Amino acid sequence: MSSGMERFAGRVAVVTGASSGIGAQIAEDLVRAGMVVVGVARRLERLQALAAKLAGQPGRLEPLQGDVSTTEGVKRVFKWVDDNLGGISVLVNNAAVITFTLVQEQDPADSERMVSTNFTAVLISCTLGVTSMKKHGIKDGHIINVNSVGGHRIVRIPGDMGSAIPYTSCKHGTVALTKGLRADLQALKPAGFKIRVTSLSPGAVYTEMIPDEIVDTFKEKEEALQPKDVSNAALFALSSPPAVEITELTIQPTGEFITTSSTTVNMSSGMERFAGRVAVVTGASSGIGAQIAEDLVRAGMVVVGVARRLERLKALAAKLAGQPGRLEPLQADLSTTEGVKRVFKWVDDNLGGISVLVNNAAVIAFTLTQDQDPADSEKMVSLNLTAVMIGCTLGVTSMKKHGIKDGHIINVNSIVGHRIFKLPEGMGSLMPYTSTKHATVALTKGLRADLQALRPDGFKIRVTSISPGTVDTEMLPDNIRNSLPEKESALQAKDVSTVAMFALSSPPAVEWI
Repeated sequence: MSSGMERFAGRVAVVTGASSGIGAQIAEDLVRAGMVVVGVARRLERLQALAAKLAGQPGRLEPLQGDVSTTEGVKRVFKWVDDNLGGISVLVNNAAVITFTLVQEQDPADSERMVSTNFTAVLISCTLGVTSMKKHGIKDGHIINVNSVGGHRIVRIPGDMGSAIPYTSCKHGTVALTKGLRADLQALKPAGFKIRVTSLSPGAVYTEMIPDEIVDTFKEKEEALQPKDVSNAALFALSSPPAVEITELTIQPTGEFITTSSTTVNMSSGMERFAGRVAVVTGASSGIGAQIAEDLVRAGMVVVGVARRLERLKALAAKLAGQPGRLEPLQADLSTTEGVKRVFKWVDDNLGGISVLVNNAAVIAFTLTQDQDPADSEKMVSLNLTAVMIGCTLGVTSMKKHGIKDGHIINVNSIVGHRIFKLPEGMGSLMPYTSTKHATVALTKGLRADLQALRPDGFKIRVTSISPGTVDTEMLPDNIRNSLPEKESALQAKDVSTVAMFALSSPPAVEWI
């Protein structure tokens, strides 16, 4: 598979998660093809053993201990490469972690680590990888993101073996990120850069990530891929002629059929049943969140409005004095796991169980993927995805604890969570934001599947994804607002809130998904 790899001989590759499985195999094959490979992983001794095994090959392995679950850890990797080896020609984002826990039961610390490793690190690495290529004039670089077949559909684990939904939602995000990066890189073509981007999406692979009980469900060894199969696909993409870009390779064992979620529907009649009950609305200081919070108060609910800008929340609470319900202003920063946990603890300590959760808080940037500041990427993923995942877990935990069997979770997603959008020339890029919304759309679908596990206990918790198009809020920059033709004027926050109220007030046998 190394024919066509000659142009990469002596050049630098970075492979994350290189201490075992797919990453170790790709690192080995790149060394055998003559590349200087920086193998990144936490387990240094494994990397050193692989380097020793590959001594005498045309290339070499440079073991680099690193933890890509933190932004600083990712930045240290790329700084070390730049200081010691120069420009990166090939970047393989492979590092990932997985749990097999239902969304509603996952430890928030595990959610934070999973999103940081599986998504944030990939986003920041793409930025820093392209930065290296630009700095060193590497115009034929190649980025490979090892995604998953679970990034293209909602996958359910057989029987009582747990859930892959949190992992699946991250992979939906990185599949979208890979597509979006390819679009953003068009901006570099006038300068002669033709950086290729490939998404590799394997099915089941025999690696240490797969627990024994799941491995045992495969009837024969041939029912799962080997790491070598995935590495062969990576080298195939790399060795293709420069004028050929393999954009997506989905690799499955022959005969593998992925079981997708088959969810059942279920819902409630009128808003009267929610009167006096507790709702939590994040991002409630302005725009969609403020409007939903207001409408829920007018419908008689006790609404915990969560945002950083306390004075805005207090002003809204004062405006709503005398309405059937009330607004409880709660200042919080949801871009940290501790911040999310404090919100749900405050609600439990002061108000009891949550009947309605609206995950609305989000940030957006209009920066090309390759130009985005890593700190902005970290904040965006933490708020737009990690906080939503942990919010869903803690929301369901509250409903279970307090016996709220007809609870409702609404995730305010976006139309860009269903397709890849390019902004008009000169207006920047939505790609990083888009990838987070692909992840939350998948998370919402997956949560609905995971909640089936609670049905035997009488819990019929509904889950709704609302995906608006352009909405006239503070998040919408003037240049985009002004570019909209009159006939395509933006939605108002009230339009989105009306949809949320419609979903909440629907009869119990109806679930708007």
